[in-house]
Formats: sequence, structure tokens, C-alpha cells
Amino acid sequence: MSGTTFRHFIDNRFVPSGSERQFEKYSPVDGSLVGTVAEGGQEEVNLAVQAASGALQGPWGQRPAARVPEKQLHRPAARLGLITVRGGQPPSSIVASGS
Repeated sequence: MSGTTFRHFIDNRFVPSGSERQFEKYSPVDGSLVGTVAEGGQEEVNLAVQAASGALQGPWGQRPAARVPEKQLHRPAARLGLITVRGGQPPSSIVASGS
């Protein structure tokens, strides 16, 4: 898995870091290299805020939060698998424990 590159998931697509900066992520379990992660900054924050604002103007913004299927909320994290690798737990248990 050492050849894996993790990019930002913004506006339903994977994007690299605007600064092109990256860092290596190592497993807390065995110290092995998990992959290279794009470093986020102000540019990525701005893109994410714009994407979220745009989503609120469409059908997504008209739905009550309780009606958004749980699997949609976890899809980006599940695709990346980064949360699972980092914590050794499925994304749903990590989100549930944080609320």
C-alpha cells in the first residue's frame, strides 16, 4: 500500500493539494508506510466551502438532515479508507463515537 496517494475529496472529485505539498502517513500499528497524503491549506478550505455552499443551493440543501441516508455521509471516508487505516475501526464507529 506504500504507493497510495491520498488527495482531497472536494465537490465530488479527488483533487491534489494546490500547494503541491504532501506528507507521508505511517501506520500506528506497525510503522509501515500507509501512503502519501496531500497537505491541505487555505485554497482547499475555500474550495470545500464553495462546494458546500453550492450543494446547499440544490436538492441537497432542501433535504432535512434526518433524511440524508447515512451511507451518503460516510461515502468519501469509506472510499479513501484512510479513517479505517488510521484508527483500525470502521468509519461509522468513529463518527458515532465523536458525536
